[in-house]
Amino acid sequence: MKCSKCGMEIPAGSKFCNNCGNPVSTTDNTSIENPNVAQATNQYQQAGNNGTNYQPYPYATNNSNPYNANVNYQQPPQKKKKGKGCLISVIAVVGVFLFLGLISSLSGNNSSSNNKKVTPSSSNQSQNDSNQSVNDTVDAVDNANNISTEIAESLLYDSNNVKIYVKGIQKNTVFFYIENNADANYTFRVTSCAINNLMTNDNISFSWCDVAAKSKANTELKIKNSFLEYLSITDIYTIDISFYAYDDENWSDNFDTGKLRIKTNKTTDEKTVITGKETVFDANSIKIEYVQRDINNFVFCLTNSTDSIITFTIENITINGYTNSKTDYDLYSEEVLNGSQFIFTIKADNNFLYKNGIDSITNLQFNTKIYNKGTYSDNWSTGNVSIEIE
Repeated sequence: MKCSKCGMEIPAGSKFCNNCGNPVSTTDNTSIENPNVAQATNQYQQAGNNGTNYQPYPYATNNSNPYNANVNYQQPPQKKKKGKGCLISVIAVVGVFLFLGLISSLSGNNSSSNNKKVTPSSSNQSQNDSNQSVNDTVDAVDNANNISTEIAESLLYDSNNVKIYVKGIQKNTVFFYIENNADANYTFRVTSCAINNLMTNDNISFSWCDVAAKSKANTELKIKNSFLEYLSITDIYTIDISFYAYDDENWSDNFDTGKLRIKTNKTTDEKTVITGKETVFDANSIKIEYVQRDINNFVFCLTNSTDSIITFTIENITINGYTNSKTDYDLYSEEVLNGSQFIFTIKADNNFLYKNGIDSITNLQFNTKIYNKGTYSDNWSTGNVSIEIE
């Protein structure tokens, strides 16, 4: 018998061609008994070649004869179908993360609303943490009758061929217009500001304003809401401000405007005055008062009753006889406008207390260097100031 596929002679009794593997059909055209062989044969035939490069059962344990009916072929590993259990697990994990996010958000809101407040002894009380971000949201400043603070447009400064106008106020933002009629290109910045005679320190936001020669510009100053809450300021009576103008090409053209006063529709003759529990220094029209203790933070108020803008620096902070040599730049070269008060805090660093074995603070000492901003030659020191802490 010859193979119907390749034409080679097939020995009697053979079930397939030894040359090409083609099965030998019976007269009734029934299939080969072994279904695995039949499957392999069909795959082989579909390949359209003589089988030299075709491996229908790559997982066979014996590859010497892929059509050996006695070989126990292994089926390829089947991928498990992802059922409803997997979907439920994913939903559960997402639910847990959403729940944790909600708890974290609520916790953050509670922590921000429960900041510790100090209360200076004054007609205005309630004080927020002074280290809040400069980007705090600003709110409207209204009095008890809900009448908004208003500022009429007016000329604040007219000298050095420069004019500075205040344009108005909206919520906590004050608007300015600067006209530069000089031949120099100036950059303006706010060096100091006081609200109701209380220095704002870093509680304002003012971007440096460039005004080219023979040009003009609009700019604005934002007052941090946290500062107003710090002292429970609900009415703005006065805004005192000082600008400094720089000319990068000729420093001799630089100038300071000095103190400029802005009046509002609520301006009165009254002054907001912070009074402390103890006066620790009072000389040369400068007074320093100890206001209160807030855990390991000690609040003071410096009053400048001179006719000049001053700068001050707190040095040699000593606690229970141990001097802290670390510089606190919040107490370095701070400006105080004439007729204004500056609230500052001396902080007892926990690491410093631990290193020096201080469990309870009983004594605080420091000295203050003071400079007249106009001359800088007129400088002096308060000497050692000592406070017994209860």
